[in-house]
Amino acid sequence: MLLLSDEIGLPDPRPLVPAMVDVTSRHPRLNIMNIEAVAAAKLLGARVLLSPAAAEGVIAPVLDAESIRWDVKPVRG
Repeated sequence: MLLLSDEIGLPDPRPLVPAMVDVTSRHPRLNIMNIEAVAAAKLLGARVLLSPAAAEGVIAPVLDAESIRWDVKPVRG
């Protein structure tokens, strides 16, 4: 399981929710967690780290389409 450092916070839901609606209108196949990740990354100008499995799924092409930087982070066993 990954642990977040204490410096990592959560974005304000007031701008996040409309951004999620916007992402959903362009990418209706995404699940709610992916919608939130894409919207938050856009709002924060953040890079998204994906597991190798996630990088093979539906989110990587969406991140590319939204011009969001992403990278693969190997999962430690």
